[in-house]
Amino acid sequence: MRIVFEVRDPVWEYVWEIELKTKPVSINKRYLTSKIKGKTVLILSNEYRKAKEAIRKEAQWKWGKRKRIKGLPVGVRILMGKTRADIDAYIKIILDALQGVVYENDRQVRKLSVEII
Repeated sequence: MRIVFEVRDPVWEYVWEIELKTKPVSINKRYLTSKIKGKTVLILSNEYRKAKEAIRKEAQWKWGKRKRIKGLPVGVRILMGKTRADIDAYIKIILDALQGVVYENDRQVRKLSVEII
């Protein structure tokens, strides 16, 4: 999976690309339900948590010593290999995992493109 980051400013423009080997977990596997004191609660699944951390660690290694993008809008382009999952199934885990590595907060993402190639 390749991920391209674009930062555009009136004065300059940067484009970075990283390739991740870690397979993300679908948003459909994000939560498990459990009963606590008779109430049904949602709990983040271990599978989702581990995959998110693996993506984050791989992204940190690939991003290298570059500084996080701070305070600027970011464009993200995700290029995925063939998958049976819906095209939107992996977006949340990827954007969340890259938070604090590539950009400060995923609220900076103002443009998003996802393609299955």
